[in-house]
Amino acid sequence: MKNLLKKSLFTLAFICLGYGVFAQDQVTGGTSQTLTAVHTFGSTFAWTVVGDNTGTTVTISETTSAVTFTWPTVADTYTITVITTDINGCKSEPFTKKVQVLGEPTVEFADAGDVTGVCSSATTIADNGSTPIVVHYTGAQPWTLTYSILDNNDVVVDGFNNVEVANLNGDYTIDVAHTFVNNEATVQNWKVVINSAKSADDVVVNATDNDKNIVVYPMPVITNLTLN
Repeated sequence: MKNLLKKSLFTLAFICLGYGVFAQDQVTGGTSQTLTAVHTFGSTFAWTVVGDNTGTTVTISETTSAVTFTWPTVADTYTITVITTDINGCKSEPFTKKVQVLGEPTVEFADAGDVTGVCSSATTIADNGSTPIVVHYTGAQPWTLTYSILDNNDVVVDGFNNVEVANLNGDYTIDVAHTFVNNEATVQNWKVVINSAKSADDVVVNATDNDKNIVVYPMPVITNLTLN
């Protein structure tokens, strides 16, 4: 009777240690992760990971409930399947999960070239406007962006040193307020700099275009007012 009871109580569920892969269903190719099958009465486990479109197969020789492996670098949707066998030789139903494997993540400014036509900020004006600067990202999401704003002398502007924005999905727009002050006779070049970016599975992203110049015009000045 006990053996019959065991045969009817097979249950399997996946958890992923480290990155919560099954909460996001996206990983970066070439990264290593640990999969754990939460089970009842399981003894040995047979794992397969196969690309749905490419047929790329990950060989997993371990027969334990927790296995560590490296995802292929070939982008595809992969189906993970695990079957457990108990001490009586009884097998469970297959438990499957699909995970999207993405290529190396990238981050860059969406538009090439400088931001031009920005006027120097007038301190008596409450709102001098702003410029939206779009950062384009590809890779496992949600992702994290860290950026800074530098003045004409490459000094970090107060309040804009390593600004971190987390839990992003898709492109992100930095709305840069026009607080630039240019009291010189020629234009100045301020910058928005991508310090770093990180994918959902903690892969550090190298920016291919990591700074954006903002060309700031000199502030017009009235030096006197005469009456004739």
